[in-house]
Amino acid sequence: MAKIFPEFRFDFFFSSFMLVLASNEPEQFDWAVNDRLDEMVQFNLPSLAERRRMTYLYFDTYILKSAERRR
Repeated sequence: MAKIFPEFRFDFFFSSFMLVLASNEPEQFDWAVNDRLDEMVQFNLPSLAERRRMTYLYFDTYILKSAERRR
């Protein structure tokens, strides 16, 4: 597109653009996709305590507070 519109600055739009891909099998991404990734971050599975904390946070945020707002 830069060749078609040389006077237009495309870097303005793409400098603040972020695409997040998530997969439990990143090796299944097409090589063309992997080639364009700037960074790859690996996260370990959460521990039992972390999962419990996330569950309580979700329940508090989306169930309890949502119910209180409807009153």
